Amino acid sequence: MLRLDYNENTVGCSPLRRVNDLPAGADRLVCDALGVHAVIVNGTVIREAGRDALADTSALPGRLLRGGRAA
Repeated sequence: MLRLDYNENTVGCSPLRRVNDLPAGADRLVCDALGVHAVIVNGTVIREAGRDALADTSALPGRLLRGGRAA
């Protein structure tokens, strides 16, 4: 059985910050999720406790959504 605990008082995001990890040193804005213990896609844990739960070479479950539709 899947149990979802959600507390709107503890879930949020960190302030925006710039990281330079794109090709040619280009930057992008990121913010970190706060109060989220795990991300589960199609029954597979992909992030847990702020870290990737799958190996870098693992296929990711699910499909990308663009404009509300699966791509």
